[in-house]
Amino acid sequence: MLPRPPGLSCLLATLALAGELAGCSADGDTAADGAPPAQPAGCALQISAGAAHTCAIKADRTLWCWGSASAGQIGIAEPDGKFPVPRQVDQLGAEVLLVRAGLRHTCAIKADHTLWCWGSNSYGQLGLDPDEVGATPVPTEVPGIGPGVVDVAPGADHTCAVKDDGSVWCWGNNAYGQLAAKPPASLVSPNPRHIDLSGASAVAIDAGEIHTCALAADSAVWCWGDNAFGQLGHDDPEGWVPRPVAGLGSAAAHVTAGVRHTCALSKGGILLCWGDSSWGQLGPGVAAGASSTPVEVGDLPAPVLRADAGGGHSCAVEGSGAVLCWGYNNVAQLGVPPPPLIVPAPAAVAPLPPVAELSAGGGHTCALAAGRPWCWGANGDGQLGDGTVAAYPAAFRGPTSALLCDDQ
Repeated sequence: MLPRPPGLSCLLATLALAGELAGCSADGDTAADGAPPAQPAGCALQISAGAAHTCAIKADRTLWCWGSASAGQIGIAEPDGKFPVPRQVDQLGAEVLLVRAGLRHTCAIKADHTLWCWGSNSYGQLGLDPDEVGATPVPTEVPGIGPGVVDVAPGADHTCAVKDDGSVWCWGNNAYGQLAAKPPASLVSPNPRHIDLSGASAVAIDAGEIHTCALAADSAVWCWGDNAFGQLGHDDPEGWVPRPVAGLGSAAAHVTAGVRHTCALSKGGILLCWGDSSWGQLGPGVAAGASSTPVEVGDLPAPVLRADAGGGHSCAVEGSGAVLCWGYNNVAQLGVPPPPLIVPAPAAVAPLPPVAELSAGGGHTCALAAGRPWCWGANGDGQLGDGTVAAYPAAFRGPTSALLCDDQ
């Protein structure tokens, strides 16, 4: 392994044990002043919700995916395929440490810290020449980045990764500066491009639709890419230049990027969000519109232990393990049937056992609770994993347990 900057020991240790990233800060502390509720042993270790598909790692380190197979993102290539029951991505064996689901592609880190991606490759987001491979359901090791990958973030048409030396690399579509190159330079590049954070070492990364943010070892957050809604944390239209989010200082423990908004969790368990708030996804403190300045999400019981930004909504886990969501609710992604379509104040999702991990997708949300995956919201492609395919409102039953565990 290469030398690690401060904080990566925590990230690598948790990857090896349970796939829990949000509990690590840049200096190895938990994400909030307190520990998440104790969880019973269960069948699932980690879950990730994409635009219309979901993937989870089981306790035996095998990877299972379900939902849309439109571009092979769940390991099956069927343009109109909808798979409501989890299926194993067996090419990866029983050695998956981390999975991240994007718009129409998925990436996983294996036990040897190599990076594997599959699904859409229309802009080279798998690290392959798009003129030769438009999409593939077969996990393929990303060339040019080598071993040592500790985190990965698939966006809409680009992918970024952090290596164990703290370096950041991105590839795919650069139409909006997602690769930190001035558009239209290198408009499409399947070759991993090093992202210069002015000497800062990264420990974690997350990608929105066409922007990316990284958590640095000094607890600063750096963002680049599209900035039409202030999702980079400043007002400069030249978003292709990575820069730290000024309103956060060096107090962040976790960063999460939604489609057009971004949130960061402080070491003290305070959640701040910025960017698009057209649907109330920044919380009750921001009127419909946008904010390039991080704003504390009001009405959230402190401390917040986990948080994730989705398509037009956001969700958080508070100290007792309860989940609260806010923002766009057109397909019940907040856990309650609309109306209203917009819910700016955090509202509890019930009933759920205490939640250990959370993932907000395009129009659905998933969590790990009592060792099981639970999902709610959009299900037109079977992304809830409960054996049904039904567009809202026929699908709404509240949080439903995905059919992943052997006793189901």
